[in-house]
Amino acid sequence: EITVWLEFRRVLFRSPYHNSYSAYTNHGFTTKDQERLKDFALSLSEQKINVLISNSNTDFIKKLYENDFKIIEITTTKTINPKHIKPSTELLIKNYETSNSI
Repeated sequence: EITVWLEFRRVLFRSPYHNSYSAYTNHGFTTKDQERLKDFALSLSEQKINVLISNSNTDFIKKLYENDFKIIEITTTKTINPKHIKPSTELLIKNYETSNSI
């Protein structure tokens, strides 16, 4: 499942992360699905819609988006359970400029 918010010509995608839990459906979320998401985001970008995608920090995702989008690495905290809180690096992928990092 992909969560999409569209408001004022801006879209946020929170898709299943690459190389992470992807059993949201019986079919999972494959590498091919990641490529389809990128193509869809690119088509929105061509329509002058601001796109923001969050995804895992993997070489595949960086390579997939590097030529068409800006990529920002951020550090977040993952809570698997209250006893195992750990920082991780994720990617924010966008097609627009702002005065701050996001």
